[in-house]
Amino acid sequence: IGSQYLETTIAPEAFFCWGQELRKLGKIEQAFEKFKFVTKNYVNYRNYGQVVEEEFDLACRIMQRYNRQSRLRFLSFFKDATEAVDCFQHIVTMAPHSEKAARALFLIAQLERDSGNKAKAIAALDQLIENYPAHSCVPDAYLLQGEIYFSFVNGPHNDQGMTRNAIHCYEDFLQ
Repeated sequence: IGSQYLETTIAPEAFFCWGQELRKLGKIEQAFEKFKFVTKNYVNYRNYGQVVEEEFDLACRIMQRYNRQSRLRFLSFFKDATEAVDCFQHIVTMAPHSEKAARALFLIAQLERDSGNKAKAIAALDQLIENYPAHSCVPDAYLLQGEIYFSFVNGPHNDQGMTRNAIHCYEDFLQ
């Protein structure tokens, strides 16, 4: 689409349809970019929620590809979850009040934990618990957060602060 048409009322619909066609062709990253263009530039688009749903679906597919690659030992150098994390983070930023934002934060935390970025995983879980306290993911977030804190513990004489944090997460889960 030429730049002279970006201000027209049909432009977001054109990008949305373009993204759907790319998705059908299996071009996940390119499709996500078209949907991302819509959510960044056309917040009043009538099908904005549907675009966010499409973005979430594609981000999950990118995450699944990462998970498959990370299970294969000979492809261990491909274990970079940055692309999937960026996709989910975009959803949290552009649709913070949607149902998908809380799920995206939980998936970000899982990806960061699996990548060894425990501090980023805890930050995502904190954001989920603080911003979406009534969401159905919150109990799982407490458990995952407790698991991550517990993984920092090196023994009975070390890391008492992390043990305390893990205990608090488990207590919050039980409440």
